[in-house]
Amino acid sequence: MIRATNKAWAQVLRLIGTLGLLFASLYALNLAVFHSWAAGFPSSSHPEWHGHWADIFLALTALLFVSALAFCYCLRRKKAKLPHAPDPI
Repeated sequence: MIRATNKAWAQVLRLIGTLGLLFASLYALNLAVFHSWAAGFPSSSHPEWHGHWADIFLALTALLFVSALAFCYCLRRKKAKLPHAPDPI
């Protein structure tokens, strides 16, 4: 019974980790879009500043999204490599 609980918690933690990284990448994408919009706004006092931050948040978005995919892929691959335990008699 303890082993099943550990498997359930492992699945929950995998899901939370992957979703957390995906939501963080979406938030960074939101910031990148906002700063690129603010850089092109006519009354913006510092368009180069907003353009620079848009580039930074776009790079952060790509990094977080690739990290989420790698996190999900590595955990699934590790799960597949584990040997199956014999059934208790």
